[in-house]
Amino acid sequence: KDQSFWRSCSLQVQRLMRAASVEDLALFTEAAAQSSFRDDELMYNMGDEVVARLGDLSTDTLAVVLRTHALLRFRNDRVVVRLQEALFEQMQRSRATAPGLSSSLLSLARLSAAGLAPAPPRELLQAAGRMVGEHLTFFSGPQLCEVVEAYAELRLRGDRATSAL
Repeated sequence: KDQSFWRSCSLQVQRLMRAASVEDLALFTEAAAQSSFRDDELMYNMGDEVVARLGDLSTDTLAVVLRTHALLRFRNDRVVVRLQEALFEQMQRSRATAPGLSSSLLSLARLSAAGLAPAPPRELLQAAGRMVGEHLTFFSGPQLCEVVEAYAELRLRGDRATSAL
């Protein structure tokens, strides 16, 4: 948990950011955040890089970026909104994975509940509920718990997909 170590790593990552894969950037920021290191400059630069390369983003990598934002309680509405849009597009193209979807939903819910991001669009939440319901066997018990927890955080009740979960 040496802050000077993480700071020097952060500076090096920012120098190499354009050459690194989006997945590597996301994994580095998550590891740093899990070590209680926060570098707003790194987060803003990583957010810019992620948005610039949304087409290269898998649902699992998208989930890591959102999880890092939630872990650090980091507000960046522009990035979060673009990630919500990317998640919705991936679901529409059947490219979303169960772990990526469940983790993304929980992170979005936590960010929203903390007032750090706009609530996920209703269309995204309804589509996610339908996807989970239709592909239930792809989700593990803990992943289903993440989805239910996300919907509870967002206080979603009343629609069929939510009730079915």
